[in-house]
Amino acid sequence: MCRCCEAIKELKDIENGQDEIPNIKHFLKARLTSITRKKGIKKEIGVINFDSYDLNYCPMCGRRLGE
Repeated sequence: MCRCCEAIKELKDIENGQDEIPNIKHFLKARLTSITRKKGIKKEIGVINFDSYDLNYCPMCGRRLGE
């Protein structure tokens, strides 16, 4: 398991423990962000955020989530 898979698993464990409110659905989604930086400048020059998508596979290692 990669570091990203471990973080996703921990997030799911936390959400599974919060079922105090009935009829609540949890969705796992990912958002792609493009950041442009210039060498020597600490600030970001441009950031583009894309819509969120359902996350079925780990974005780092490609492992199917839920295995």
